[in-house]
Amino acid sequence: NNFERVITPVRRHHDGPLLRITPWGQLPMRMTPEHKVLRATRRRHSIHSPRMNRHWWTYSEPEWTESKNLRVGDLVLFPRIKEEEKGEALKLPERGPLPDQSVTVGKHWSKLKGDSLELNPQTLEALGLYIAEGCTGANGQVMFGLSAEQTELTSKVVRWFEGLGLRPTVVDSDRHRRVIRACSKQIAELMRHLFGKSAPEKRIPHERLMLPNEKLVCLVRGMWEGDGNVAQTGARAARYSTVSRFLAKQLFAALVKMGYMPNLSVNKVAGKVSGGGLEIVSRHDLFTVSVSGKQLGQFVEEALGLKKRDFRGNRQLNRGHIDERFYYLPVRSIESEHYRGWVYNLEVQGHSSYVGSFVVHNSMGVNLPARR
Repeated sequence: NNFERVITPVRRHHDGPLLRITPWGQLPMRMTPEHKVLRATRRRHSIHSPRMNRHWWTYSEPEWTESKNLRVGDLVLFPRIKEEEKGEALKLPERGPLPDQSVTVGKHWSKLKGDSLELNPQTLEALGLYIAEGCTGANGQVMFGLSAEQTELTSKVVRWFEGLGLRPTVVDSDRHRRVIRACSKQIAELMRHLFGKSAPEKRIPHERLMLPNEKLVCLVRGMWEGDGNVAQTGARAARYSTVSRFLAKQLFAALVKMGYMPNLSVNKVAGKVSGGGLEIVSRHDLFTVSVSGKQLGQFVEEALGLKKRDFRGNRQLNRGHIDERFYYLPVRSIESEHYRGWVYNLEVQGHSSYVGSFVVHNSMGVNLPARR
């Protein structure tokens, strides 16, 4: 349940069957049949009487088993992050040199009020919104792309910029588009370094995943305000969509750390043309992280900070189970396919296991999870 450094990837050639294991709520993993997986099982109990009908599950202790022994309905495990760092502030980059013809005469003047960003709720929410809707320009612009109808969100971003000592501008254009822009090469450099340059590269900095939950929730809230929604009809759920596979997996891990049971899915739309006569070609697959079922009301109120909503009639079942150590994911399907090519393993410092979509054992160079 802690982070460790990957020492090296190891590979070997494999010519034989591979198992494609897909849990409910996570992306599939492919591995050799002998590779070990951390598994638990559960048993359903019931009491029926004229006065009461009661049902509950009991869970076995996790154990290692070869993937060929897995069955549909068995539980694979995703760990809850236990490692925490307070994360009081982010140090800003040094101001760049100020040239005068062929010599340097000092450093660029800065409007910023300090040399660091205090990680208070306002800043964490703004950083989460930047992960969803932000970008930077070559000359130090820091920009948020919103809808012109998002007046409250616009005010939050403007106040955050002004609190840093910057002078933001708000520009509206056609189709209800709005850009909030401020200039600071230090902030722009920090944003690119921490969160990535483009949408497919967006990520949560590793250290921020270890924030205490009362701080992490502010970051998640900002992300949801940008690229998230809460469905009011149909399959009611709170959903967050991104083209960054890495960001989707990080958000999944963050929600598990906070005690929720999210779902992660992918819509393989890369290279496909949209309908409706627009002929827009999608360049990337779309990953969606969602929270639904019994936890939805709690998530909307406590994590997103929205008014409590009545989701009466919504499906209350969560297929998984969560405790202080793990998120238990039922195996949805197991498929076998022939594979010829390289398979890979990760050597991890201080541990003999690591996490993909769920916990697997380090094969020590013998039976390795398949990765192209």
